[in-house]
Amino acid sequence: MSLYTYFSGILGGLFLLSGFFSLFLYVGGVERKINLPYFAFALLLCGAGLHGALIGFQTTVEAAVMHDRIVNALLLGASAAFVMMITGLTGYGSRRILTALLLPIPLFLVINFTQPGGLTFSRNTVLHSEDLVWGEHIVALEGPTAASNWLLIAYLFCLIAFVVLAARHQMRTGEPRYAKRLLLVILFGFLGMTLDIFMLEFRMGTISILDDVGYFAFVFLIGHRNFTNLIRSKELIRASEERFSRLTEAAFEGIAISEAGVIVDANTQFSDMFGYEPRSVIGKPIADFMATSSRELVRSHINAGENAVNEHTGLRRDGSAFPIELRTRQMQVDNRDVRVTVLRDITERKATERELIAQKERAEQSDTLKDAFIAAISYEIRTPLNVILGHTSLIRDT
Repeated sequence: MSLYTYFSGILGGLFLLSGFFSLFLYVGGVERKINLPYFAFALLLCGAGLHGALIGFQTTVEAAVMHDRIVNALLLGASAAFVMMITGLTGYGSRRILTALLLPIPLFLVINFTQPGGLTFSRNTVLHSEDLVWGEHIVALEGPTAASNWLLIAYLFCLIAFVVLAARHQMRTGEPRYAKRLLLVILFGFLGMTLDIFMLEFRMGTISILDDVGYFAFVFLIGHRNFTNLIRSKELIRASEERFSRLTEAAFEGIAISEAGVIVDANTQFSDMFGYEPRSVIGKPIADFMATSSRELVRSHINAGENAVNEHTGLRRDGSAFPIELRTRQMQVDNRDVRVTVLRDITERKATERELIAQKERAEQSDTLKDAFIAAISYEIRTPLNVILGHTSLIRDT
């Protein structure tokens, strides 16, 4: 094999690798409308390139035509993925446009697998030896071009027109600089693939070079975008974690994040509240920080996934108990169920409540004593007054 063949293999491998990288980002939830179609696009195009290379090693016309059919089928599948990828990149493409672009593909597939020469050749297909311009000797199919092949070329030019319209749409509604880059890269790459179908025999070598540059263009466009998005996502995640850390450290309450009842993160206030070192609370069950009387109730709330506000008795590292208020919230982080618990030491509040109750009791006792005193005084005053009033009545009668 020539150096060019190795070079083409390396570019194809990079293209496929960028597709799997897009699949990885799709699973991670990054630009799913772009990365899944690009993965399918890269996988199908690489498959088409592999079967196209296998044609040169066949010894019978039937085997070579079968590989040519597979190449055409994979290219048609890649065209569908390409349409969805451009729609995801630019936001262009109504339901009517997508239907018009995707509807011919099943028809082409039927023609490809029912006609004797597939989409490419009409009849009398033969194998012939060919020397490529870079010195490599291969076996290729030769025969009259089928009318369906011209239809396929027209369809590919429709795809190019779709890219132009999509890029214009993005220039008006999105980022003009990125739209121009998209237009240049995709038009160049797709033009090479179209010319590879349009031109045969001697010029195939030159067009294949355009194909490889087109593959590299796709790798650069999507790969660069995905790498930038990944770096940006990591920076956003790191900034978000820093903001969360600052907020939790600035909070007056203790905050603990637990998974299946086991603490996975906690702020300094939480560890200080119970008398532990900041990192020593990680990995401990959150119920262990409760007094024995509260543990079963806390475990039942965790198992039930309840969001509630409750008062419990906490247990410090030195064994002393103190009243705490728990506010819990069940939530999902990275597709995992975690529980956020906010704890507040309510020792002072409880002391204040007890003092208020004591004052109320003293006030009520004072009111009782006052009523008894007034009743006694009233009795003592009423008795002599009754005597005086009685004598006054007798004097008045006499």
